Amino acid sequence: MVSNNLKKDKIERAIQKRKQSDLVVNKLMVVFLLTVAAVCGMMIAKRNIDTEASFLSYVLPVLLVISGVLFALSVVNLAMSRSRHVDESRKVITSLNLCGAAAVFFLGCAVYRLSFEATWVIFGVIGAAVLYFVYMIFRKDFFIYSLVTALGVVFVKLASFNPYSTLGGLVKIAALVMTFAVPVAAIILALLLTAGKGSLTLGDKQYKLLEKGDHVYPIFIASALTLAGAVLAIAASTAAIYAIIALLVAYLAIIVAYTIKMM
Repeated sequence: MVSNNLKKDKIERAIQKRKQSDLVVNKLMVVFLLTVAAVCGMMIAKRNIDTEASFLSYVLPVLLVISGVLFALSVVNLAMSRSRHVDESRKVITSLNLCGAAAVFFLGCAVYRLSFEATWVIFGVIGAAVLYFVYMIFRKDFFIYSLVTALGVVFVKLASFNPYSTLGGLVKIAALVMTFAVPVAAIILALLLTAGKGSLTLGDKQYKLLEKGDHVYPIFIASALTLAGAVLAIAASTAAIYAIIALLVAYLAIIVAYTIKMM
């Protein structure tokens, strides 16, 4: 009787594990398809000068309004789901997923409108998708490092571009502030996690962010390179690209090390 119960529990755990694995695959597939659609749309929009000019003049302003409204609605939907304690653990597309997708859509349109650089918008969309994949597949320490690297690349780039408007100038100033704020905050977080043995204490609550064997040194690397990018953006904005390249090269090297570690 005991043996039968053990076999039944083992089968049940295997079924639940398979369902969870299928759910993760479905989530990743949805993100992959949305990313491909976004990149293809941007490539079509910038295929030649005339097409891009028409897109910037007539289509982009409409998309900017639509994306802003969708983002606002997704935030409201997320807040309502959280307040009602809705269980979304078995949903492929959750309210948080919708909010994230809407945020990427809105930020992509806004950055394109301010910088007129479609290539960097494409990189941003791909980067957001990569972050989601990392969150779903890798351990938390690598996700934190990936997030710091992504924010570093984005803010260093925004801090080094030449604005075409007053609003663009304000964005550049804000990005420059963030190139210092993000790495400093990341370094403080890494130090707190080291002192707390992987846990972060906020008030009366304790959050376990890192497990045994996780590392924080990649966070220090990304933070240092981002700070270097901030200095270059001030001293010589065209040289900030070298900090971005260094961030990406370091990321590729560390992702190889993490992948080997997972095998």
